[in-house]
Amino acid sequence: MTAVPRIQRAVLEVLLDGRTHAYEVKRRLAPSVGHSSVYAALARAEAKGYVSSEWEDITARPPGSGPPRKYYEITALGVGAVREAQTEPASVARTQIPGGMLT
Repeated sequence: MTAVPRIQRAVLEVLLDGRTHAYEVKRRLAPSVGHSSVYAALARAEAKGYVSSEWEDITARPPGSGPPRKYYEITALGVGAVREAQTEPASVARTQIPGGMLT
């Protein structure tokens, strides 16, 4: 597999905990990763097949609760990519971010 960029890896590691929306991913990575970086990483990960997405059913939300959310879920390919990245040699520079994830 190809190398997973550090922000994309952090996003994928959040998704290992289960399906969620981009704002929650951003909240969990704050302040280490900017909001636009999360969306860009999710878009690139989806293009690579590492995540799948689905829009929330707007009828399931209470009226006035805001726009529908797009939920992301890591795929088997994404799990493989992040697991491979986690086993990189110790010589690879890594930065600790909140939640104990290495990037």
